[in-house]
Amino acid sequence: MKLVRQVLSDLEQKRFVGREKELDIMKQKLNDSNDDWCLIHICGPGGIGKSALLRAFQWTAREELVFFIDGRSFTQPIHFVEAVRLKLANAGFQPNETEAKPPGEEEAELINQVAQQRGGIVLLLDSMERWGAALEWLFDKWLPLLTVRVKVCTAGKHPLDEGTLSAFEWSNMYRNMRLAPLNRKEMEGYLITSGINDPEVRYAVEQFSGGIPLALSLTCSTVLKHGVPSFLGGDQTQAIIASMDRKLFQGEEPLHIKKLLRAASIPWRFDQDMLQWIIGEEITQEQFNEFCNIPYIKLFRQGGYCLLDAVSKWMNAELAHRAPETHALYKQRALAAIERRWTHTSPSDEERKKLLRLEKAFLMSDEFMRSFYFATDRSGFRIDAASKEHIPLLRELVQQFFLAFPPFQNDDTLQHTFLDAIWEEEPSSFRVVYHDQDVAGIYTFVPLNEITRPIFAANPVFVTFIQETQLQEKEYLIWILGVKREFEPELSSVIVQEHFSTGIAGKLVSIIIPIEGPLESICRLGFERIPWADYISAGGIHWKAARIDLRNDELFHRIPGICIRMGTGPEKPDPPSKDTWFGLVKQALECFHSLGFDLTLVKKLGSLLPDNESDNGDEPLAACIARRITVRLERMAGGRNQEKLQARILQLFYIEGIGSHETVATRLGLAMTTYYRYLKKGIGRLGDELLR
Repeated sequence: MKLVRQVLSDLEQKRFVGREKELDIMKQKLNDSNDDWCLIHICGPGGIGKSALLRAFQWTAREELVFFIDGRSFTQPIHFVEAVRLKLANAGFQPNETEAKPPGEEEAELINQVAQQRGGIVLLLDSMERWGAALEWLFDKWLPLLTVRVKVCTAGKHPLDEGTLSAFEWSNMYRNMRLAPLNRKEMEGYLITSGINDPEVRYAVEQFSGGIPLALSLTCSTVLKHGVPSFLGGDQTQAIIASMDRKLFQGEEPLHIKKLLRAASIPWRFDQDMLQWIIGEEITQEQFNEFCNIPYIKLFRQGGYCLLDAVSKWMNAELAHRAPETHALYKQRALAAIERRWTHTSPSDEERKKLLRLEKAFLMSDEFMRSFYFATDRSGFRIDAASKEHIPLLRELVQQFFLAFPPFQNDDTLQHTFLDAIWEEEPSSFRVVYHDQDVAGIYTFVPLNEITRPIFAANPVFVTFIQETQLQEKEYLIWILGVKREFEPELSSVIVQEHFSTGIAGKLVSIIIPIEGPLESICRLGFERIPWADYISAGGIHWKAARIDLRNDELFHRIPGICIRMGTGPEKPDPPSKDTWFGLVKQALECFHSLGFDLTLVKKLGSLLPDNESDNGDEPLAACIARRITVRLERMAGGRNQEKLQARILQLFYIEGIGSHETVATRLGLAMTTYYRYLKKGIGRLGDELLR
C-alpha cells in the first residue's frame, strides 16, 4: 500500500510541466559515465521552479543513485556532513570507523567508493543561497575530494560568482543555468492537469501568474478553493499577491531594497539616474550595485536593468493597492524623467528614440498591455520577410489564435481565406518571426492601396471601413497574425514593440480586431477609436476598429501624459446599460486614488456624467470625477440606514482601503453574504446618484 508521501510525490510529478531543455542538459551532463565533469548550477528567483526541476530529474533517474539534499537550514559545514551521512545510511551505506579525519572526508571517500561500484552518483544540492559558511567550505574543501564519477547539480537564487569560484580554481568547471518563466503552452498543460479546463479561466490565470510556477500553483489553488467567479471578479488578487510577496522575499530583503523594488516596478527599464529621479533621493553606487545583484533583476538588452516581468507586475500592483499616492507620484516622476531624456536626445539618434517611445508607452499602458506586449526577454527573436511556404502555417495558426484568446470562438468570418489574394498582390505584407531557427509566428502589415483595398472590400469585416474611407497615402492595416503558444507572450511583445518603436512611424495605420483587450489598450497610447467601422459577425464576434495618423506627427507626443482636463467635448453619447455603468463606477472606485492614470476610464466617465454642476474648467477631469464620487458618498451617508451602511462599506474598502472585504465586514459586524449584498447595492446606488 502506498504511503501518503508517495501519493504526494506522484501528484507533484503529474503537475510538473515544461523544462524539457533544462532536463535534457541535466541528463546529458549528470548521467554521463565518462571522465568529463562539470557542475550544473540552476539559478533564478524564488518560485521559479528550481527545486521542482531537481525533483523532476530525480524522478527521471530512478535507476541511478541520486541524493537530494536541501540546505535551507545549513549554517556550518557540519550540517551538510550530517545530511550526507543520513542519505548514505538511508541508502544502506555506512562509513568505516577509522581514525579521526576532518569533517566530511569519510563521507566523501564512501561516496567515491559507491560511485565506483554503482557506475556513478548524482548529488542534487538545493537552496545554496542559505548555506552560509558551509558554501565556501563546500567549494574549497569538500567538492575537490570527489571523483569525476560523482556528478553535482546545485540550485540557488543567485548564479555562481565567477570571481569567487576562480579563487578556488573552478574556472570552466561549472555552468550557470538560469530558469525563465513557463511559456503559455506549458502553463496550459499545468492548468489542464490541475482540472482547470475553461479557456476563459485558463487565460486569466496565465495572464495573472506571468508563468512563475509558484504563482501558477497559488492561483490554481485559489480558483479551485474559492471558485471561478471570485477569482475572475478580482476578489482574491491581492491575497495572492501578498502571498507571493511573502514567499518571494521571506523577510530577507532590507527595507531600502523593498523601496527600490517598488520604484523599479514603475518603468520598463531603469538605471541609477532613473531610480533616483523616481524616489527623489540619492542612491550611492554601492547601494545601486547591491540592489541590482538581487535575483529578481536582470540586465535589459538595450542597457540598464529591469525587473522580471511577473515580479514587476506584482510589485506595481502591491504599491498601487497599499500606497496609491506614492504610486501616482512615482509614475509622474518616471514620466518626467522619460520626457527629459527625449528632450535631450539628438534628432538623428533613432535607436534612442525607439527605446524612449517604448518606455513612455509602457509607462502609460494598462495592465493588459504591460502583461502581453512588454515582455523584456526577447533574446533569440528576429523578424524577416515571409515566403509563400509560410502561408499554410499562418492559415493554421490564425485559426488556433482565435480559440486561444477572448472571446474563444472560431473565426466565422474566415479571414484565412483571404491570405492567398493578399499574398499574390502584396507579399511584402507578410513577416515571419523566428526564434533561433524555428518559426515562432507570422503577422501581416498590409499597405492599403489601389490593389489591396478591393480585396478587403470583399471581406465582410472591412466592407464598411473601405466604403467610408478614401484612398490615402502611406495608409496601412494591421490585419491578422498567427503565433505558436510556446513562444508567448514574448512573440506578441516582439511584434507590438516593433510596431510602436518604428513600424507605424510616418504612416496612417488602422486596426480592426476581435480579440478583447488590445484595442482598448492601444487607445490609451494615441490610437483613436472609430466605432463606425466596427463589425459584429453572425456568430456574435465583435470586431473593433481604431486608427492613428502619424504621417505628420510623432508617436512619443501622441501618447497622452498623466493628466487630462475638463473642456467642451463632443455631445454626450447615449446612456449605457445599467450593468455597463455600474461596472464603470466600480472601476472608478477601484482606482479612486489614481484615476488620472486611467485615461480610457476617465474619458468614458467624463462623457457620461451630466453637466449639472459648476465644474472648474481648469480642474483635471479625474479630480472632478473623484470629487463627485466623494460628494455623492457624503449624500448617501446622510440618508436612510441602508444607504448609510452602503456608503460606509464603499468608504472603508475603496476610499480608505483599510483591508480586505473580510476586514471591512468584520469592522461593521456583518456576515459576508450580507456584506456582499450591501456592497453591490451600494455601487448601484452610487451609480444612480452620479447620473442625477
